[in-house]
Amino acid sequence: MRSQAVRARPPVVLIVGDDDEARAMYAVALHFMGVHPLVAATADEAFTRACEHHPDVVVTDLSLGTSSLDLLRRLHEDTRTRAATLMALTAQTGTAVARQAHAIGCHRFVLKPCPPDALAGEILNALSPDPEGRRAQDDSPRTTGRPAWTDTGHRTTF
Repeated sequence: MRSQAVRARPPVVLIVGDDDEARAMYAVALHFMGVHPLVAATADEAFTRACEHHPDVVVTDLSLGTSSLDLLRRLHEDTRTRAATLMALTAQTGTAVARQAHAIGCHRFVLKPCPPDALAGEILNALSPDPEGRRAQDDSPRTTGRPAWTDTGHRTTF
């Protein structure tokens, strides 16, 4: 459980991907929603930033392939970063990389292309202080946006 001191700061979200424009768009959207965004272009850079800044959520693009899986594994296993919620952007949730990411501990998948406001909304949902409320919201169907996996493996839309 996170301490009250950690909760007093704005949530920190690390966006990882090799597309400069996408990272910038997601960071701007998060900034305007009151979230402190960090960005990284590579898995190694992301792990270093995560260890330094202790993000609440890490969103990585699975198009980085094995390096994204390595990043998720390192974040999940390291005591400094284990508390972060792991999310993945992917073009297809049924891929081998997505299944491996799920097995590592990444339980939130967002399908690409994903508009910045939709990703920001999913991140804010993940940051909700009520885990049961998050799960109930995740399992309820939504009528707009892109489909994605929830914590329980169901598809939903935002």
